[in-house]
Parts: sequence; C-alpha cells; structure tokens
Amino acid sequence: MAGQGGFYELWSDELVGDLAQMCRTISSGPGELEALVPDAEQIREMLGACFAASIERDEGRETRFSMLFRPAELSEADYRFERPLPLDAAGIRRLAAGLNLRRGYILVAPSQGALAMMGVTIVPRQRGIVQGHGGAQGFAVQVFGAGVLVMQYMSARIAAHRRGRTVCYRPPIPQLASLYAVTQLPLSPESVTPPQAGGYLAEAMVRLGHGGTLLFLSKAEPDWRTRLRCITRFEAAPPCRAVTEAALAADRENNALQSLHTKFPDFGAEFGDAAGPLSNLVVRGSFDLQPHLDWLAQLTAADGMTVVDGDLTLLAFGVMVQPSVEGAPEFAIEVRDPFEPQPARAVLADLGGGRHQSAARACSEFRDAVAFVASQDGELTSMRWDSSADVLVVTKHLELSL
Repeated sequence: MAGQGGFYELWSDELVGDLAQMCRTISSGPGELEALVPDAEQIREMLGACFAASIERDEGRETRFSMLFRPAELSEADYRFERPLPLDAAGIRRLAAGLNLRRGYILVAPSQGALAMMGVTIVPRQRGIVQGHGGAQGFAVQVFGAGVLVMQYMSARIAAHRRGRTVCYRPPIPQLASLYAVTQLPLSPESVTPPQAGGYLAEAMVRLGHGGTLLFLSKAEPDWRTRLRCITRFEAAPPCRAVTEAALAADRENNALQSLHTKFPDFGAEFGDAAGPLSNLVVRGSFDLQPHLDWLAQLTAADGMTVVDGDLTLLAFGVMVQPSVEGAPEFAIEVRDPFEPQPARAVLADLGGGRHQSAARACSEFRDAVAFVASQDGELTSMRWDSSADVLVVTKHLELSL
C-alpha cells in the first residue's frame, strides 16, 4: 500500500479477521463496547503503519510507542490535534519521540475513509507503585522495537508479532493477571511490602536500561553464599533494611491516614475541595516506597547478582556465582516465550549467558526463590521453581506485560 513500504502484505486476511473476531468476542455484545472494535481493514491499516514506523529510527534511537483505536464519536483524547494527521511512518516516528511507550497512546480514528492520528491520550502515573497502562480501553498496538508488535484489546493481550511471525493467544491473556503471576515475590508472612512491588521492580530494571539480576530469597538463609558458590563483592554487614523500613513507614502512614479519617471525617472541610489532598499530604508527605525500590533496581547495574530476602532486606550486590562444577545435578527447565505458541523444554545452555544461567542455578538451589534478569536490549526474564511439576519455569519477554 502506498506510503507504508509494502508492509501490509505481512498481515493476511485470516490474521486480521481473527483479531477482529477476538475483539468482538471480548466485547461480548452490542452497544458502546462493540463500537470500539475496529474492522479487519482498520486493523490491517494500524498494523501496517505501526510496523513501518517501528523500523524507522529517530536520531539513532528505536521508535517505540503505543497506538489506540478509538472511533471519532467516542474520542476523549487528553490532547486533541487541531486537524487529523496522516497515519504514516514518518509522522508516527516524530510523534513517538515525545511519548512514553507505557504512559500514553497515539489516538487513531477513521477520517475521510482512512485512519488518521487524532491526538494523544496520556496515562498519568499514580502515586504509589503502579505500573503499566492498566488496560487499553479498545484495540491497541504496542511497538517495542523494530518489527516487535504486541496487540491488545480491553487489557488482554491477543497477539504478538516478531521476525515475520505472529502468534495469536486463544484464550487472550489478561495483562495484569499474567504480570502479577510471574512477578509475585516470595515475601515473608510478616512483610508489609505491597504485592505489586515485584512488578514495579521489574519495570524499573527495564526503565533504567541496563542489564542486571535481582534474586529474591523467601528468607535470609545463613548459608546462602555457600549454597550459591559465590563471591560477594559488596556484602552488607549487617543486612541493609532501608527498603524494609520504608515499607513499614508507608504502612504506618496508611494506618494513620485511615485512623485520621475515621476519627475526624470532616478534617479539612474548611478547605473545600482541597480537603482530601490536604489530609493526604499531612499524613503521607514524608514517606514514599517508590524511590527505595528504584534504588534497589539501580544496584542491579553493578556486575553480578543483587540478593534480597523475603522482606526486601538487602543482603549483597555484585554477587558473582561460580560456574557449575562437573557432576552438578541437572534440573528440568521449561521456557515460556510469548512469541512461541507453546512452552518448550530447554537445557541450561539454551538460556543465554552467565547472567541467565547463574539465576537459573540459584532458583534450582533455592526453590522458593524468584529471579528477574534484565538484558541491555530491554528484554526481561523471570525465573521460579514450579514444585508441582518439578521444573524451573523461565518466562521470557516479561517487558511486554509491564
């Protein structure tokens, strides 16, 4: 098709028809939701434009963005253009430079017989450790790099495309549910750390743009160094409880805020509409867990593994796990890759370099542990032991769910 470099031919009639049908099935009925479903040709047009834009570079940087289909009559863009703009690769590249892949969408809608860019919809970051879009209200395409596209509808991942191959998910994968399933931390029963801390740490490691490994032990094992056969470059003595204390402080704040509103329901009423924000500021102004989690994620940039226990107490960073010795026990590995239709069995050498292999050996030794492994190219992998199947589960491309 003109202006798209011929990339429309990559998207077969069967594929775009299936995607449209999946969207209609999720909407499950007529009415406003049905109006959010693009037809097959509109899906083809979006995918072709997104693919063409993905292989362009802006001042040497990859073009990454999210695009959302919203019919013109339902459009509620935060920032609406004075007039519709053509949906072409160069225009998308220029617009994408000013947007965050995970914090906003390029809004497209029908205009004069074709799709056009109508504006941008911004998804604000809320206070606290909340990550991701929280669910696209309509059909969306996220572009993670050259030729890497993920298709979503109403917060469910329905397909992914990479290297000329497209995988459709039947049934669709709920984004947040799948994220929490693989980022759930082995927190101790006494921990007050929010359960979504794992997802936030995973996102922070990707956002910082460096490679690294974060290993979560369910508890502080006295012999963890010996069992890992490791050299610790930067060991904490005693273990550092900065993140733990921040979580406790945030928990105390929350309890104090609830108590304040219970005892004084009219607190700040004289300030009118500012009463709610004011009371929140008074009680919650001192502590925020987010910077502490960012600090923990930043430590993973140092060579070696960062190791924490079940309440996020930092044991050490720069931990170098020694190569496996001859005769070390082997273990089963199952790799789950969103770009492959089925899970696959693997051996240790299939996982990649020393960073991934060290994390795998650690999770096979500590079978209630969880590891996140980030690569410099933005790929994120999680590892955890599945006791029911006696296998190490390796989930690749976790960055697609963040």
